[in-house]
Parts: sequence; structure tokens; C-alpha cells
Amino acid sequence: MAHSNAANASQIKNLISVFELKDGASRQRARQGLVQVGRDVIPFLIDYILDHNDRVRWEVAKTLEELKDPTAASALVMLLGDDVPGIRWLAGEGLINLKDNALIPLLKGLQVNFHSRFFLEGAHHVLRELEREGLLNNKMLEALSALEGSMPTFSVPFAAAEALQSIVKSRTSGQHRVAERLGD
Repeated sequence: MAHSNAANASQIKNLISVFELKDGASRQRARQGLVQVGRDVIPFLIDYILDHNDRVRWEVAKTLEELKDPTAASALVMLLGDDVPGIRWLAGEGLINLKDNALIPLLKGLQVNFHSRFFLEGAHHVLRELEREGLLNNKMLEALSALEGSMPTFSVPFAAAEALQSIVKSRTSGQHRVAERLGD
């Protein structure tokens, strides 16, 4: 079994190495191969999030976006502040695809990356789309308003912390209600 895992790791690394090539068709085939492997590729892709090659980071973002796996949310949040607009866009679209699974990592990202204009713009896009889908509670709407305010670097970290706390509180009370029902 260990040999199979080593072979799989080697295969994943070989597919990711194709991302450096200029040939778009080869990169697309490699990306499709990685998506077919599934969530096991995510830890390998994370190693390339800060790669110096824009093309590699774009392919990593595209692969994560196509995987549509909640375990990729934190990696997509990291890419949301990239210098390259296309990478930021893919990261945002990937987070939007994850729906409410994106909220906790995104809010945590806002608490850390509130100084990055690129990150704030990307987070705004994601939250606005999730709002349109009716996935934001009042505290999350306040975080969205803070992003739209005149001084987001001051208001966003606090609003994101409150929104994060509201999610945790909501989930905790929901688990408590389930436990009460099971006890009946």
C-alpha cells in the first residue's frame, strides 16, 4: 500500500510539473488528471501557491477551483490576494463554488489580510455573490458593509471577527439542539 501511495505522490508531482510548460493543452490535460485524482492533490497544490511562476499559480488556482472541494477553501483564500488578477478571480470563483464552506476561511483571511487591497476586493466579490445566494447572516452582511466602507483597513478585521463568531455560535447552538433531540 505504501508503494501505491508513493507512486500516486510521484504521479501528482509529475502532473503539477507540467504547469510550468508553455503548452496550454498539456497543462489542461495535467489539470484534468489532477482533478480526477480528487482531494488528495490539494496538499501538493498548496506547495505551489507561492510559486514564482504566474502560470503555475494560475494552474494551481484553476485546479483548486475545478475540484470544488471544501478542503481547498484555505488554499483558495491564500490565492485571493495574489498579484495576478486572473489568479485572484479563479480563487474567488472557487470560493463562491464552495458556498458556505468558504465563509470561515474567508473571514479568517479578512482578519489577517485586511491591509491588502487585492484581498479585500476579492473577498468583497465572494461575499457579494454569497449574499445574492442568501448565505450571509446579519454579521456577515456587516462585514460586507465594512468592505464597502470608507476605511476598510480599520473596520474589516473587527467585522470579520464578529461574523466568524456568529458562525461558530450558530453552529454550536445547532449542535446543542441536535444533542437535545437525541437525548429525548
